[in-house]
Amino acid sequence: MKRLKHILSLFILLAILGGFLYSCDEDKNPRAVVTVVYNKLTDTGFVQIPVGNARVWFNPPENASQPDIVKYVKVPELTDIRGQAEFETNTEAIIELIAKGEDSTGTTKEGAGVIVLLKNETYYETIILE
Repeated sequence: MKRLKHILSLFILLAILGGFLYSCDEDKNPRAVVTVVYNKLTDTGFVQIPVGNARVWFNPPENASQPDIVKYVKVPELTDIRGQAEFETNTEAIIELIAKGEDSTGTTKEGAGVIVLLKNETYYETIILE
């Protein structure tokens, strides 16, 4: 009987410790996925075409209250074949981005967007080049 109490006490202790350790997950860094597209007119209307190899970079405000944000965000970034660039930082921030790329005719176009970086979240933004 005494042995059963010890085994039961051990299981209860392990359950409490297991629950505590499981609930202490580490925060994930803020992430953003930016998709760069341009609008192409077709017979059925406008279609958004992804822009590969477009440059995406951080546009700091004139009176940046967080000048160090530049060193946390890896920029400029080139988009992949899907027109996407991913950003990750170790601080929360609201960042304005500028994108520049070429459409199917080789015309260089620009666009802008804003990403909101929050811990444990991935923010999705689409920038349309005009």
